[in-house]
Amino acid sequence: MVESSFQNFIRPSCQRPALSNMRCEMLLLLNMQSHFVAGFGSVAPWWDLGTHVYMTAAAAASIAKPTPLSEAYAVLKSAGSDAFSMTAHPISQIPCIAMATFDFDGTTEATNDFAHTVINNATVWEKYYDMVAPYKRVVAEYGGLQAVIDKYFGGQTRVNDLINGFNSLRACTGGNVFQLSASWDPIPASTWGTYLLQISADMGFGFEETHMIAIADPGEGIAAQKGLALAEEAGKLGIAPGNAVHVDNSFKYDVQAVVLGASGFHTEPAMKRDFDYMVSHCCGSPPPYK
Repeated sequence: MVESSFQNFIRPSCQRPALSNMRCEMLLLLNMQSHFVAGFGSVAPWWDLGTHVYMTAAAAASIAKPTPLSEAYAVLKSAGSDAFSMTAHPISQIPCIAMATFDFDGTTEATNDFAHTVINNATVWEKYYDMVAPYKRVVAEYGGLQAVIDKYFGGQTRVNDLINGFNSLRACTGGNVFQLSASWDPIPASTWGTYLLQISADMGFGFEETHMIAIADPGEGIAAQKGLALAEEAGKLGIAPGNAVHVDNSFKYDVQAVVLGASGFHTEPAMKRDFDYMVSHCCGSPPPYK
């Protein structure tokens, strides 16, 4: 694995209690100065948080060696997101983004709890055929959409950031921004997709049916194939996997994307800075990298 000298040294060093925060900040500042003078930047400027890590297929191949990338799911999943956050890439080596897919629970939604609240409110029939009805009951029980936003979506400011972020990505990818979410067993994919479309309409996220990819939960203990769904949609659009990214709070689904040659963005949950980072790497006309 190729590691930058500062990430190889600073990150473990800054975890030592004996080192002052000032020293850590100085080391990081000096490194970033040298990187930007050279025209480079970290693949994840906020790598130290551990929950917002942008992962490319090139990084995955480096970490997975000598295992072939196509067979490296278990290896990479075991390595964890920290292995990726220790891998630095020049900005010029990061494939530009022509397509982005976003998980819902814990990524678009902030807590990973809202779906369970709605599911617990649903009848057996509704779980199979109509998740919109229990969703609307939950909203009513909380006293309106704003209370749901505050409790489960990180507040109105974050929702506004999501709306602006989705729209900015749409503008620089030619509209190739999708919600990609797996249902919870036993909810069928079609029922789940209709439920998410209703939330998108209520929140103003802007996802239409053609940009909603819902896949069925294959059962307890089995991971849904979000990576394949991403690859299939990219193929339909004529977009190389390397120019697609999946954003997910569940690391296993980020890994599914990278083993198929795409990028994965591990976020818990998606925030404004994540959108800013992706927009700065669009294949279209993004604003200058900051």
